[in-house]
Amino acid sequence: MSVGACGCSTTSGAYKSAGPDNVWPKANSSRPATMTAVSTDADIERTRLLDAIEGDLAGVSTAMERLDGGTYFTCVTCQNPLADEALAQNPTLSLCPSCQNA
Repeated sequence: MSVGACGCSTTSGAYKSAGPDNVWPKANSSRPATMTAVSTDADIERTRLLDAIEGDLAGVSTAMERLDGGTYFTCVTCQNPLADEALAQNPTLSLCPSCQNA
């Protein structure tokens, strides 16, 4: 039995130090040089939630721009007033009911 450079023992005595010839993966290896992450259901759900949050933030940003520009309380299509109750329910609302259904 011999002891490797890391202190572990090998029974075959064939342990080699990790020099340039023993680096994994080798240039002719069929394995990729970098490992790619496998998407799990949790990763997919996390991505879906992040996309939804980014969409919400974009809607809030647009609503704030409309507020600053003085157009927040009007429909972006027909310029009719938006109902206060509708804006209270959905602060990112930008279309009146007529334009939403068109």
